[in-house]
Amino acid sequence: MAKFVPEWFEAVAPHLIRLHHFEPHWEKARGEVVASERVTLFGLTLIARRPVSYGRIAPEEARELFIRGALVAMEYVSNAPFFQRNQQLIREVEQLEHKARRQDVLVDEEALYAFYAERITSDVVDAASFEAWRKTTEQANPKVLFLTREELMRHAAEHVSENQFPEWRELAESRCRLRYRFEPNHPLDGVTIDLPLAVLNTLQPAEFEWLVPGMIREKLQAMIKGLPKQLRRSCVPVPDFVTQFLLTEPDTGKPIGPQLAHFILRHTGGVKVDPLAFDAIELPAHLLFNFRIVDDGKQEIGMGRDLLALQKQFGQAAQLTFRDTSAEFERDHVEAWDFGELPQAIQFARGRQQLTGFPALTIETDAKGEHVAIRLFDTEGAANVAHRKGVIRLLQYQLKEHMKQMNKGLPGMTQLGLQLRAVCNVDELLQDAIAAICDRAFIGDDEVPRSEKAFNDQKARARTRLPAVTQAVTGYLNQIAAEYGPLSTKLQKHKLGFELKQQLERLVYKGFLYATPWSQLPHLPRYMKAMSLRMDKQPTNAQRDGQRGAEIRELWARWETRMAEEAERGQPSPSLQAFRWHIEELRVGLFAQELKTPYPVSGKRLEKLWSELPRGI
Repeated sequence: MAKFVPEWFEAVAPHLIRLHHFEPHWEKARGEVVASERVTLFGLTLIARRPVSYGRIAPEEARELFIRGALVAMEYVSNAPFFQRNQQLIREVEQLEHKARRQDVLVDEEALYAFYAERITSDVVDAASFEAWRKTTEQANPKVLFLTREELMRHAAEHVSENQFPEWRELAESRCRLRYRFEPNHPLDGVTIDLPLAVLNTLQPAEFEWLVPGMIREKLQAMIKGLPKQLRRSCVPVPDFVTQFLLTEPDTGKPIGPQLAHFILRHTGGVKVDPLAFDAIELPAHLLFNFRIVDDGKQEIGMGRDLLALQKQFGQAAQLTFRDTSAEFERDHVEAWDFGELPQAIQFARGRQQLTGFPALTIETDAKGEHVAIRLFDTEGAANVAHRKGVIRLLQYQLKEHMKQMNKGLPGMTQLGLQLRAVCNVDELLQDAIAAICDRAFIGDDEVPRSEKAFNDQKARARTRLPAVTQAVTGYLNQIAAEYGPLSTKLQKHKLGFELKQQLERLVYKGFLYATPWSQLPHLPRYMKAMSLRMDKQPTNAQRDGQRGAEIRELWARWETRMAEEAERGQPSPSLQAFRWHIEELRVGLFAQELKTPYPVSGKRLEKLWSELPRGI
């Protein structure tokens, strides 16, 4: 039996064949509109589906599908000037939509279709006929198919300017690309900044709280609307209130919360808002900068909207990356100041970036133990902390005979260790005392040396100071130990024992001698005496003690919260750290006035001091 070949029937009996066309579509690879064709004979399917050019079958419909697929949807391969220009213009208008966070700026597909359909002749049904028409037409009118910005935009977007929505962010050490996206719930929704890993540790969150000028109004409105009703109703109408706030030209290098709270207080005539209340408001993701951390190869290594969390996660890697560029500035196992002057800062190039590094002596540990090294730090604060410790250790190397003598023990060390055994063992106490002595005698309030001459001068001063400072620390330690034992016993039997034990543990703990500011060490015994006197007085007026205790606890809780907040951002401000000792003096003033305070102190005075504390950036 002969093989059945459907095409034979098409050749010998074309009048009996029926052709059915369906699913016409633009096909980029073929450069034409293609339909599927089914061939039948008396209802019997000879060929179920085969692709055919649709332009010769339905030229009018093929023309429309060509314009929509090739030109409107831009699924066309062409280097023609009009095509490249229109693509670029549409991308620019789409970017305006992302910046303005609205989807009605770019005209719809029907408007684009109408533009092309009006200009292209009816005989254009595919790429070949289009190119033939275009080359002829463009000879007379080269820009016949050039779209304009006005034709692409449904309405003007004057507010979406480069000033309001910049493409770049200039940082002290780098120029960073900004990218905008309007797609709620997408990880990149909002504005994303590409941050080089090498500059990560140098950044402060406050400068990014302000987003970009075109987005800050929405954020400020959301912050105000997030306040409790009794507070936000003083700020209505909110858009006008935000305008008035912005007219005061707030400092965009400092946190928003304190400045907005201060404006609300002043503008409303007394409505107080705790700046921390703004931190508790959960803002939409697009109102927070999105940070994309990239390495030297521009590859993403991390991303998120919490800069502090990213600094914690990648901070060490950032410092190591920073150091990788600066091996020429560094040195291991330094035992003497034989390296000339150590500058405060060094400028150097890294690719296209101009970076600032901060050289410092630092203490490092390897398989052989601790040693001093010269390292380049990416932040001045970290460099200063490390350099002070590194210089002290280098001075210890130079004054090794004095150190050897101290390490044998201080006068009465065994007895002191017994008295403070609940705090630490005797060896730990001795090392704490030596650390405190060296810090005070070797540096104290002096400027930390950065040259060989300054180091040698400091060494001479340190040798002279050492006996007096050793005697002073030993004396303070004896006074503290004498108070500590009886007070600890008394706490165990008193109603206030739990509260005062916490206070005592914040004053005397492992490492307290080195950690306590030198000016405060002499006052620790008086603070402990005040605790004992409070316990003596409490039974005769428990209500008053409770009220004053609550006042102290509230103040302490506020201080602890603020300390934690500033520690997250870096080093807490010196004034905030010092405020802790004002609280101790207030305890003396409230519970043991007979012990006297070195300056007038009261709850009202401390509230005033608190209000004047600078907010950490």
